[in-house]
Amino acid sequence: MEALILECNLIKEKKPKYNINLKDNKSYPFIKVTVNEPFPRVFKTRTFKRDGGRYFGPYPNVGLVYRNLKLIQQLFPIRSCDLELPSKRTLEPCLDYFIKRCDGCCIDKITPESYREYIDQVILFLSGKYSKLLKYLTGEMAQASKELRFEVAARFKSQIEAVKGIHEIQRVYSTEDIDLDVMGLYQGDRVIGLTLLFIREGKLLGKRFFIIKEKEIVKNFSPETVMGDALKNYYSDHHEIPGEIILPVEPLEKDLLQKYLSRLKGSRVKITVPKVGRKIDWVQLASQNARFGYLEEQRMTEKELVLTELKKVLKLTAEPRRIEGFDIANILGQHSVAAMVSFKDGIADKKSYRHFKIKSVEGPNDVGSLKEVVGRRYQKLINESLALPDLILIDGGKGQVNGAKEVLDALNLSIPVIGLAKREEEIFYPKNPDPLVLPRNSVALRLLQEVRDEAHRFGNSFHRKLRDKSMIHSQLDEVKGVGKVRRKALLKHFKTIDDIKKASVEELCQVDKVDQPTAEKVYGYFHPKDSR
Repeated sequence: MEALILECNLIKEKKPKYNINLKDNKSYPFIKVTVNEPFPRVFKTRTFKRDGGRYFGPYPNVGLVYRNLKLIQQLFPIRSCDLELPSKRTLEPCLDYFIKRCDGCCIDKITPESYREYIDQVILFLSGKYSKLLKYLTGEMAQASKELRFEVAARFKSQIEAVKGIHEIQRVYSTEDIDLDVMGLYQGDRVIGLTLLFIREGKLLGKRFFIIKEKEIVKNFSPETVMGDALKNYYSDHHEIPGEIILPVEPLEKDLLQKYLSRLKGSRVKITVPKVGRKIDWVQLASQNARFGYLEEQRMTEKELVLTELKKVLKLTAEPRRIEGFDIANILGQHSVAAMVSFKDGIADKKSYRHFKIKSVEGPNDVGSLKEVVGRRYQKLINESLALPDLILIDGGKGQVNGAKEVLDALNLSIPVIGLAKREEEIFYPKNPDPLVLPRNSVALRLLQEVRDEAHRFGNSFHRKLRDKSMIHSQLDEVKGVGKVRRKALLKHFKTIDDIKKASVEELCQVDKVDQPTAEKVYGYFHPKDSR
């Protein structure tokens, strides 16, 4: 234990190069209560000193500081001046005394002991101990009413209503009266993001985001080490330690760290890593906030973060900013087509979509069709000196991926290519029998699924269009007297072959270029029984 304390002190003093340094790039404000004075003051400060005062914060939003100070002035009759009290000289009361915002401690209208009761209430308020504060105020109101001090009782009632209002607007995370901190973690390429959520009496009171920029720590990332060092650095400074700290992973030397934090706090501190229940939801919320903080710090969009994640899980050399996805569509080898979709920075780039009719392959041969299309696509890009994609995604498994890779090798292209199989959502690499399986909630997997599904949709729509066109042509071409002009007029008027089938002779005659004999022939072709 003594060695751990010495380590923390030396880290603070020497600031070693490869030790975690929690940075937030901001000077956050505190609310200070000068409890070491006879008549304590409550005010905002950005400087922390070990001077015996009580510090609350830091607040990530200075607006919260001013809101709390304003509420404290309205709720508790404490002084807002910076006079040294008690004073040896005679003082005149300020306006706060006359409007009953202060009980006149500067003119000896209240004793230090009575004034200290107000300060105790302020501390409960700033600590988020609303239930204890409400219990105290309710008891004082009842006592004042019993003693017929109705003006004092009315003031306590106003305080109770104000505190209840604040109590209600806090976001509830637990019905239990618990105090704890929750730490979330997100690992990026360049920095690590950490978020602390402060939960008091089961309600989220605030949060704070930190970044870790030390290159060696980011490069050799170990969540167990990062968590342990972060806890030591944060709580050994000047921050309030709750009775429980919840983490996503167990830190190194957990038992020793618990003893160290318990000594700092003066009472037992428990470190937990939840697996189920409400607390795991808190950890996920904290981790999500760490990710959002990382995005803001790096000025990245959500899509850019997904690309960074995709680069990491696929072990690519660069972020796949341009992804092209392929799918083959046919029914028993009929009307075989291919679709290629393009995603730029994680967003569909529809103007770059392409359709292909299969020319060299007959019958249901997805691998052969894919090889033809991949060859045609990238031979054209080479010939026209156009930009190549960063990643190729094939809708399929090992056979399709190996076929695409064979074509790319023949073209001397080293574009990464993977396949995504639908049933198990497995990711296949060329000439590798073992697929990669990502968690179903992986943002990287979701982007790959989006590309794969869009290629499938685009391919099916083109295949359906060709199939319908073929069916229409084959049926109308069988009707004697209906040539290209009349066929075009019928389709323009009725839109679909089904509507032509439903039309009567009279309705068919309304079509330009279609006379009575032709209308009867068209009707008779689709209704042979009625024409007899």
